[in-house]
Amino acid sequence: SSGINAEYGGVLNGAYLMIGGQICQKISGMKENPTEGHKFDCNGDASKRRGKVVRIENWYKKLVICEIEINVKKEEMEEAAPTLSSDMSMGQEFDEFYNVAWKKKATQTSEAHGGSADKAVDGWSSQNWAGRDGSCTHTRNRGTDVWKVDLGRVYQIDHFRVWGLNNGASAYMAGTMLWVDGNLCGRMKDMKKEGPNEVKCEKPELMAGRYVSISAGNTYLAICEVQVMVKKDAVEKVPKTVSWPGEIVGEYTNVALNHPAVNENSTAMQSSTIHNGVARRANDGNRNGHWGGNSVTHTHRNGPQYWTVDLGRVYKIHHITIYGRTDCCSERIQGARVIVGKTLQVATDIAKPAKPEDPIKIDLSEREEAVYGRKVTVELINNYLSLAEVEVWVANDDVFGEEKPTVVPTWENVAIKRPTKQSSTLGDYAANRATDNYPSKLNPSHGSCTHTNREAINYWEVDLQKEYFIDHIKVLGRNDNDHSAKRINGATLLVDGRTVGGFVYKRQNKPFVFPLNGLKGRVVRIVKTNDYLALCEVQVMVNHEFEPDESAVEPIKKKQPNLATSAKVSSSAAMFGGVAGLVTDGNVESNFFRGSCYFAGPAQNGNWVKLDLGKETKVGSVAVYPRLDYYAYEVIHGAEVRAGDHLCGAINYQAGKLFYQIDCDGTTASEITISKLGWLSFCEVVVHAA
Repeated sequence: SSGINAEYGGVLNGAYLMIGGQICQKISGMKENPTEGHKFDCNGDASKRRGKVVRIENWYKKLVICEIEINVKKEEMEEAAPTLSSDMSMGQEFDEFYNVAWKKKATQTSEAHGGSADKAVDGWSSQNWAGRDGSCTHTRNRGTDVWKVDLGRVYQIDHFRVWGLNNGASAYMAGTMLWVDGNLCGRMKDMKKEGPNEVKCEKPELMAGRYVSISAGNTYLAICEVQVMVKKDAVEKVPKTVSWPGEIVGEYTNVALNHPAVNENSTAMQSSTIHNGVARRANDGNRNGHWGGNSVTHTHRNGPQYWTVDLGRVYKIHHITIYGRTDCCSERIQGARVIVGKTLQVATDIAKPAKPEDPIKIDLSEREEAVYGRKVTVELINNYLSLAEVEVWVANDDVFGEEKPTVVPTWENVAIKRPTKQSSTLGDYAANRATDNYPSKLNPSHGSCTHTNREAINYWEVDLQKEYFIDHIKVLGRNDNDHSAKRINGATLLVDGRTVGGFVYKRQNKPFVFPLNGLKGRVVRIVKTNDYLALCEVQVMVNHEFEPDESAVEPIKKKQPNLATSAKVSSSAAMFGGVAGLVTDGNVESNFFRGSCYFAGPAQNGNWVKLDLGKETKVGSVAVYPRLDYYAYEVIHGAEVRAGDHLCGAINYQAGKLFYQIDCDGTTASEITISKLGWLSFCEVVVHAA
């Protein structure tokens, strides 16, 4: 190569001589006033001297060339060395491979300092940063950017070679992830001045693809060159692609992984978000726990907080690994729990890591029963929830195994995390706190109790989203002080608008249990008048093995004639508008204050209600619907039912029992009497003939 006069003689120094797409040699030693040309032989490497196209590229100075001589030995003139076609359509040629990424269309999510995406596929593997005139990419954002090249079609890739910077910014390459289409192929490290990262996927079938992406690690993304190497004998073939749901490490796959580089839609969600600490940061594949790396989630503090990932299908989970925040606040994870599916707690009261960077490992492989689930949730109460990464590991052999349904326990609290609402909210004591499944957190300061304002009518409600045969409902109130705890006294419990129980406060920490014996219902509501309503947990318990007796029809719903509807009703006394005629109005509502129940106060000779049937009848049974509000026990326990003078039976109060059916054995009578010493109150009577 010959330069020209004193002004331009050294211009070519620093330029690159390229043959067939490979860098043959960096040009140096050009003199200002050369009298003869300078010889370059690719530093003696014959493998770099094969080709049909010769290029000289200079990124730093003007390009001034007077003459080029290309010399070939006479004995090799007739030898056909395997080379590229003249337009280099196969890619950049090497001995056994083509680099099919060379000069292909590349993009990235941001750009800084002139480091455009195409510089990573320009054929220059120089690792020296030279700013706008250099040959390395550079992004603007920390920890979130992605570089991508479109190969034009699907290739069976053999391996990758990726060069990063070799100066102080060589650490940019550490933790970056290389993807083939949607498959994570591998992670890269800081190679400093040691050359490229060479990457191969764990499984060869995962290396078939069209798009190659590199996602940032802990900081900016700077790439000097990417070579996507395809064997020459495979370059014309178009293989089938395989989608693998996560990152393979040895015998296991992290099926929680979902990076924005390959999926725009997040598979994670959380209870709340502040400081842009969005949920998808905890399954983006980046374990960096430093907040400045933009890969740590952040929720609000007060009340129950959670992060959850949808794995897309049910997997048999081997173990779970959690990485927390490392720059500060690692103690915030203390007390958290991990749930698989809806309710299976696989870890509770998680301890603070010994070191902030230490992962939390939850081994599920040794459990008596295998753990299957589609959703994995991390929950924490009354503290910020910050997660760097949550990894859900499945044995590779189970990744495409049989999709078994999530195991549902025999007994289930179907209220957990169902939609809730309340009449009003005091402060941040939201309605969903009563279904957060923290039954031990009964002090409002713990962040797991609801609270309304004080209004004429206050209510709390949960929608179970479908009908269940409810065995019983358990309600836990606050226990911080007796004065506040007893405010629930006098509240009523309703299922689908029907009163099924009343709250009688006795002492703190004593739960309210309402047996419903398979009552079918969907919406559960608790109502309190003229006072605050505060609840810490509402459990709606269902026995999934319960089989309802379809023949057991509630008395009021039977097709058999109800003799009480035409009876003449009288009573010993009545109070507060609770007249005797209400017991035959066809309304079984069990709350007296809704205006459909009889009521009488204590009398010297007791109280009674008589139903005159109008004629002698063989009485088969008498059903009495009791009050189920606050005064339920005192006003019905011990009441006697007679057909004429015959004592059919007495009522023995049972909490939550919807009706008492008394058998009269076909006794002939024209009157039915219900009597009791002291208070007497009930809501409906149904009489059926034998």
